[in-house]
Amino acid sequence: MMTLALVIVGLAALFYALEPLMQERFAWVEEESELVEEIQVLEAEKKIYLKALKDIDFEHASEKINSDDFEDLKTHYRTKVAHLMESIEELEDKEREDAQYSDEDERAVEENGYDEE
Repeated sequence: MMTLALVIVGLAALFYALEPLMQERFAWVEEESELVEEIQVLEAEKKIYLKALKDIDFEHASEKINSDDFEDLKTHYRTKVAHLMESIEELEDKEREDAQYSDEDERAVEENGYDEE
C-alpha cells in the first residue's frame, strides 16, 4: 500500500515538473512582409546563378566545355543575375518607402496623442 502511494506521488511530481515543457509556446515574432519574402526568394535565385557562373568557370578551366559554350553560358547567367539585382533593388526601395510611411504614421500618432486601436 505504501509503495502504491509513493508511485502515485512520484508520478504526480513528475507530471508537475514536466507540465511546462508540454505546453505550446508562443513567440512574439513579427511577420515578415511579402516584399521581404520576395526579396529573399530573389536573393536565393541570384546565389544559384552566381554558383552556376563559378561552375562554368571551373569547367572551362578544366576544358570540359568549349569557349563558345562558355561565353554563351556566361552571358546568359550574367544577364539573369543583372535582372535579379535590379528586381531586388526595386523591391528594397519599395520596402524602404513602406517603412518610412510607417515611421511617419507612428510619429503622427505620438504627436497628436491618438491611441492605436
